[in-house]
Amino acid sequence: MDGIRTILTGLVLLLIACGPEEELVIGSEAPNFQAELTNGRLFELQDSRGGLVLLDFWASWCGPCLKELPELVRLNNEYAPMGLTIVSVALEKRQGVWLKAVERFGMDWKYQIVRDVDFVRFDEIASKYDVTEIPAKFLLDEEGNIIAVRPTLKELEGILKKRLR
Repeated sequence: MDGIRTILTGLVLLLIACGPEEELVIGSEAPNFQAELTNGRLFELQDSRGGLVLLDFWASWCGPCLKELPELVRLNNEYAPMGLTIVSVALEKRQGVWLKAVERFGMDWKYQIVRDVDFVRFDEIASKYDVTEIPAKFLLDEEGNIIAVRPTLKELEGILKKRLR
């Protein structure tokens, strides 16, 4: 019994340690990260400043993620010309599966990152944003500050209408 308690205590401490370095609140600076895009180019979040940035954590195995993709594509088509940039971070369990979803739904934005993970929480980028469940979205302003934490698509569109029209 003591061995199990020790293991469980260790797991709890590990999960706590994997949380974000700073609390993510509206108005705080978004944690920066570097990652390789699906086209092989290096991407750094801070380089996308200048317009609104939607950071979207999703996966092809996630039913709720797939359900909202048509609406996300619609928002991109409508608001990208006005200054919205979507950065997708796919947290995948199997290689190559994400591409079928991208093609099926027409996710044609250029900033797409795919991370091979067994557990969402253990991905380095997801951990910076305290993402434990997907889908999870964060909207950043022109200076890289967080203006929405995990907004619904309806809330997101309301913000976009106010800021980009």
